[in-house]
Amino acid sequence: MRTRVLVFVGLAMVAGAGVCLAANQLVNPNFTTNIAGWTASGWPIDWIGTEGNAAPGALRAIATSSTGSVGMGVATQCTAATAGVAYDFGASFKIEPASTQTGGARLRVIYYTNSNCTGTLTSGGSVDPTSVAGWQSVNVQNDVAPAGTQSAFVELIQSIAGPGTFTAYWDDVFFGPDPTPAELVSFAAE
Repeated sequence: MRTRVLVFVGLAMVAGAGVCLAANQLVNPNFTTNIAGWTASGWPIDWIGTEGNAAPGALRAIATSSTGSVGMGVATQCTAATAGVAYDFGASFKIEPASTQTGGARLRVIYYTNSNCTGTLTSGGSVDPTSVAGWQSVNVQNDVAPAGTQSAFVELIQSIAGPGTFTAYWDDVFFGPDPTPAELVSFAAE
């Protein structure tokens, strides 16, 4: 006797709920015990174990200015990417309430034609956290890598609005292919 069975296959069953759990290509995205895998790119950064979005551990960036508004990179990571593939990326972000100055932040992706984040570059998507208290999650979905892409440069950026110190925390950074939509798969069982 032959029976036809329909099985629901979905990302939620495979990786759990949430975009950040699906195929994250980044090294050390949750900063559980250190900031290894990330390259400092401007502001001083360090690891702090008393902060963290879902669990202790976060990257801390301290922006300072004695004159006025300044923006710089915080940390970067290069990862593989493929032309024509849609990627999702995002992070958790928190402003230190004891900061003496306001500031801003951005998570940005830049696509490159060589495998080591060199060659011709094309700006991808970006997202800016807002100035709210506590942890917030920001993300971009379905950012399609342009023709010729072989790698992606994931960059955390921070700015300070004027003289003072603007400290912020980054956690749960992710970059990976857009989840496969759930679909019905048919097969025969005997």
